[in-house]
Amino acid sequence: MVSTFCPNIKSAPGGTQNQLLARELWTESACDSLPKVQVPVLVLIGEKNIQIDGHADGEPPQEAAGGIAHVTFDFPPNVNHVLKEELRDRTIDAASLSAAHNAADTRLNPRSLGDILDWLSKTLGACNQAASSAAPAGGR
Repeated sequence: MVSTFCPNIKSAPGGTQNQLLARELWTESACDSLPKVQVPVLVLIGEKNIQIDGHADGEPPQEAAGGIAHVTFDFPPNVNHVLKEELRDRTIDAASLSAAHNAADTRLNPRSLGDILDWLSKTLGACNQAASSAAPAGGR
């Protein structure tokens, strides 16, 4: 398999190791794996992600995880694939959109950050409740 993202990946830092990890990830099926995961999962796919189509690529794993209470999906608007705010139209060329990822005026999308913090609060709160109810009476 030839990397379409970085043809010189072997010369990049961690080159061969990164290429092996990428190859492994490319063969992984979220639809097959997600129902087997036993820990809470938050899947965020920004609607302005230019690397994938949030609905075409996000709906199959969402359907595969259908009904699993500890798996949460969120498709925030105006969010790119690194969860930064993207107010421009998705039809702008990919190079222009990618170049802006690390621009000085970019920031994490406030809604996404709020969604992550809310999910963590709910998830950690549920874990703390479960731990408290499982603790023997009288402490340790």
